[in-house]
Parts: sequence; structure tokens; C-alpha cells
Amino acid sequence: MRRRDVRYVGPVPVTLFVAKRWIEAEAADVSHGGMFVLLGEGGESREASADLLRPGQLVRVEVVLPPSLDPFGATARLVHQHAPFARDERRGVGVQFYGLGRESQDRWAAFIEHVRTSYPASNERMVTLASAEALDAAYLRSQNQVGALRVEVGAVRDLVTMAKRDVARENLFLVCRARAFAGDELVLQIVHPLTDDVFELVGKVRRVVEDGPLRGLDFELLGCDAERKERFEEFVYDAMAPIFDDEDVLPHEG
Repeated sequence: MRRRDVRYVGPVPVTLFVAKRWIEAEAADVSHGGMFVLLGEGGESREASADLLRPGQLVRVEVVLPPSLDPFGATARLVHQHAPFARDERRGVGVQFYGLGRESQDRWAAFIEHVRTSYPASNERMVTLASAEALDAAYLRSQNQVGALRVEVGAVRDLVTMAKRDVARENLFLVCRARAFAGDELVLQIVHPLTDDVFELVGKVRRVVEDGPLRGLDFELLGCDAERKERFEEFVYDAMAPIFDDEDVLPHEG
């Protein structure tokens, strides 16, 4: 069956109840109709995946919804399984809500709206604003850093959006196949598309996303105080001043 809902990448702890057993898991992505769940690495979840979580099986799904941390519960149907991901060998299962009432639909829709504005849509154009490739370790600035990425921004508008949205919120998602793990600290060399000038940010990996064709890293940006954000905006706009006016480069509202 072709999936019609837009899927939003967002890490949410999930508990599945089936056959009087509970399974701790994590939503790899969510949509208006359900979610794709990554099962734990332990033997309990792996055994449950093989024995209990079969397509068509009804399960109870419980999750605490950010940002208000309200508990949410629903009945759902398992629609498919995926083989273990190459990186961490976790198995995945698709979950489709079944018989949601109006109140539950409204609460889930509000949660999806929150995720939509906080995480990239995993099957839309411009999932991320840039791609990245690994650099030599000579670019590291401290002993806490384990690697460096050269971040190529596709267009001027994307760099402006990076400044206004991602750097302002102190988190950034990059498409890349660089090997990294949650908690790793990396130097991010942002390359200006007009001048090839470089601005360095430091990011700590929050999640490694491996969802079908989408491979990427979700970063918390470190040391992004008001002064650093102002310097990044100067980096973005100074090179454009002789060429564009504000109407040419600023994203249009609405």
C-alpha cells in the first residue's frame, strides 16, 4: 500500500502493548496516520519483533507528546516490518492508527504540527538546507571534537533560512553519510555559496537518521549565543550586499 501521509522525522519514545507484553521503542518518523517505530537493541524487543509484531496485529500505542508532555494512547494496526538497519541492527515496524476518536485526532494533529515545525519532512523536497562531507581531522579545534564536516549550502536562500531558522533555534539537520553517533561533537564548516568563505559552527549529534533513502545527522549547535548568531548573520549577508537587496534573498512569509 502506498503511504500518502507526509512523514516527519522526529525522535519520540513509544511503548507498544501486545499480548499482555510491553515493548519499549522509538518513533523514527510520524505522520497524521501513524508512525514508523524502531525497536530496541535488546533481546526482548528483537524476540517480540519476530514472535508478536506481525502485519495486521492490533497493538496499544502509548507515547508522551511533546512539547506539553501529555500522555497519548491509541489502538493501532501493524502494517509492515523492515529488516534491521545497517548501523545499529534495530528492526522497524509501521504502525497505523485504528479508530481514533475526534479528541484523539485533534491532539495527534497538534503534535504533528509541533513536529512539522521542529524536524524535517522525510519525503519532501528540501528535507535539509545543505549536504555535508567529512573533512580531515586537522580541522578539529578541541579534544572533545571527533570529526569535521564541510557543509555545502545549495543556494543563497537556503543559507538565509539556515540563519533565520536553524541557527536561531540552535539545531540543524544535515544530509550526509559521514559516520557519527549520538553524542559526538563535530566541527561544521558552513561554506557560503557566493564566495566560498567558511564559517565554523560546532554541533553535537542528537540523532543519526537512517530512514529509507534519507541519511543524515541532527545536531544541537553548541556555543550559539547572541553574539555568535549575529556574526553568522553578518557572514550570510555581507557577501550578498553588493548583489541583492533584501527582497531578493529573504524568504517570503506565507
